[in-house]
Amino acid sequence: MSINPLNVFSNENNNELDSSNETLNIPKPKFPYEEYAEVKKIFFNNFDNWIEKKKSGIEEGKQLHLKAALEDRAQRTQILKQMEIYEEKENEYSNAIDKERKDAEILANQISEKKKLKLQLLSKRDELIYMKKELETKLTEKRKELSYKKMEKEEQMKKNDPELNFYENTLAMKMTALKEGIIEFTFTNINKEQTSKKYSFIIDVSNKNYKILDCQPKVPELNILLNNLNDTRNFYDFLKLIRIAFVNYSDNN
Repeated sequence: MSINPLNVFSNENNNELDSSNETLNIPKPKFPYEEYAEVKKIFFNNFDNWIEKKKSGIEEGKQLHLKAALEDRAQRTQILKQMEIYEEKENEYSNAIDKERKDAEILANQISEKKKLKLQLLSKRDELIYMKKELETKLTEKRKELSYKKMEKEEQMKKNDPELNFYENTLAMKMTALKEGIIEFTFTNINKEQTSKKYSFIIDVSNKNYKILDCQPKVPELNILLNNLNDTRNFYDFLKLIRIAFVNYSDNN
């Protein structure tokens, strides 16, 4: 049990005062040093304990605060790392989406170009089909025209046969068509000593102005006779005159 030194001191003084009233003698005051020292020791011990508890509490609080701060820092660092990872993932996804979008645009453009090319090819095909039909029509008409010309030529040949026979018999001449518009005329009975010897010329009648391509032998009057033929268009007279020119050439040579 703790003793309050103030109470002890107070009680003793009161007793002394009471007795002083009776005897009128003031005793010498006595101070309880031992009890006061004990009380003081207890007080300071309690105060030191309280201080230690407060210090321990403060230190523990500091440790807890430091621990919480470290945990917060670690958590913040972890959150920042996670945010960086999420940002990297977001960038990767954004890049992937952009790439897919660009690929889709390229593919769409390619499809559009292919559609245009397909339409162009279809249009070209239709044009070629139309041209083919036109060519087939023209070819059919050309065949008909050639067939008619062939028939006309055959009819003309039938009509010309007697005349040709007359020329061949009268003028001792033979006519040979080398190709279309090119005719060779061959004469015999020109040379009195060699009646079978041939004198000939090749004429091109495919154009308006006739042209002598070859003449064996080449008579001096050839150019004059050809010019006269182109002026008069009288082929029968030309044949007679060139035969006479061959005869004169044979007689003079």
